[in-house]
Amino acid sequence: MKFIFILKSYFSNTVNLRRGHINILYNRIIMFLYYCSFNDLSFLIIFSRRWPIYGGLLFDTFSTKQRVNRSYISTSNRLFSILNTNTMQNINSKSNRSNILTNILKSLLIKCDNNKYLANNDTQIEIEKLVFEQYKLLFEDSKASISGVNLDLLTPKLKKFIFSKQEILISKLDDYIFYLNNGKLKKDEDIFKEVINSLPKNSILNICIYYFLQICTFQSTDDIDKFKLSRVSINMGDACIKLYLLEKKTQYEYEMFKDENEKGEGSVDHKNTDKVILKKTKYTVWYSHFTKSQPELSHSLNDDDKIKFKLGAVLVKLLLESEFIEQDLKYKARDESVYVLKVDDNLIQPRVNSTLNLPLKLPMIVEPKKYSENIVGGYLLNNIDYQDELIIHKGTIKDKSEIKEENVIYNMINKVSSVPYKINKELLDFLIFDKHKLLIDCNEIIEMEKNIENMTKTQKSQLTSLKSKFHLQETILGIADFYKDFSKIYFPLRLDTRGRVYCDNNYLHYKSTELAKSLLLFANPSVISKKSLDDT
Repeated sequence: MKFIFILKSYFSNTVNLRRGHINILYNRIIMFLYYCSFNDLSFLIIFSRRWPIYGGLLFDTFSTKQRVNRSYISTSNRLFSILNTNTMQNINSKSNRSNILTNILKSLLIKCDNNKYLANNDTQIEIEKLVFEQYKLLFEDSKASISGVNLDLLTPKLKKFIFSKQEILISKLDDYIFYLNNGKLKKDEDIFKEVINSLPKNSILNICIYYFLQICTFQSTDDIDKFKLSRVSINMGDACIKLYLLEKKTQYEYEMFKDENEKGEGSVDHKNTDKVILKKTKYTVWYSHFTKSQPELSHSLNDDDKIKFKLGAVLVKLLLESEFIEQDLKYKARDESVYVLKVDDNLIQPRVNSTLNLPLKLPMIVEPKKYSENIVGGYLLNNIDYQDELIIHKGTIKDKSEIKEENVIYNMINKVSSVPYKINKELLDFLIFDKHKLLIDCNEIIEMEKNIENMTKTQKSQLTSLKSKFHLQETILGIADFYKDFSKIYFPLRLDTRGRVYCDNNYLHYKSTELAKSLLLFANPSVISKKSLDDT
């Protein structure tokens, strides 16, 4: 598939854009390219003029596509998009402010004749898979992209560093796998052996690189959970375990397929499992089978955050030994020492346009599934590829909260989560084009960082806080920019152990920041009266 797309000064068709406008849009391009990867991409060359104001992209592959296409690939990969020049120019031509991720995500969606996006279950599942399967992207030999992050978007120094350490990381992982299979194992390492051996090595490498890039992005902000040793370890271990369980579920579904097929007259090609369309089993049904067949293992994997932390700590150690990251003491309290992971500051140039923050849960474009006593609701893939119960269990609390029978809580959650919202397009345009000074400008951060050596401790703290707010701002605006073309969006809800209601998606929802709340409108507004309340 050969197409040539030249984006040489992305905003050349935009009239009278001020420098600040271009900055805001350009920052979002960089952030959103993180979400995507490119199918059959042989070359991606980034050239620039006066970074970060102007930028151009040259995509050169093997053939030309005249239309938007979407390709489904095996479960070991994620969704890709094939775009052409016309598509990139036409989408959102009204405001000339669409960004590349918006275009790529939109290319996954099929339009009706009236140019509206199909807000159906198939489209919603595609969006969920796009973010859920982020670790399943193949570790490409071409080194064009890792974990969906196009490395050409990184600074040359950081990109060169990743390439130089990549082989060391692979070697360290191979050594650890050899130890698991041949060495004398310690406590819990038999569990690690089962998990690591069941996962494609590429998936493990992608998890490592993904969190390395996350540390790069957030180590200069005050979002300490993104680079704190304990939290990164838990998150990396959790990612491995989720992929392991999904692999086991897929194997179970394939065995069921074989059994059904062998009972009939047909036959199955066991060497081409990716071409087989498997019948999806409910996650709760499969997990019940998994628990009965391997009770000790299932209990260990569900043992709060203990196993997640230990398994993730192994991957963190691989990154440390490969010299990707360093460990540093953040502060020491009376009963606790808090360690953080960091990347050499010399590798990270004072440029904040590489926002590598991928929301794991986005708003929905169809009503969330209904919760009930025996049904897991929320996202469509919930109870298919994973299981998130209505109550968010906190690892530090030993006893789980339970919902008593004949409880109105299910009805309340279902009703509130079925209320449709929409993006306030007028305000979104106003913020970006007319009153961009209401938003944080990355140039302000860049200028401040030039004088960082002469800053006081208070000034450095203010800079760190400003960076955090900028990352959050860009993420919220990016999500809003994608969902603005849907007439209705929904926010699935969950409860904490005390019964408080939380939106299950990240960043853009009505319990988030003032910016997020201001960008939301009721899709079906109405007057609230005593009569309307009595009718509900």
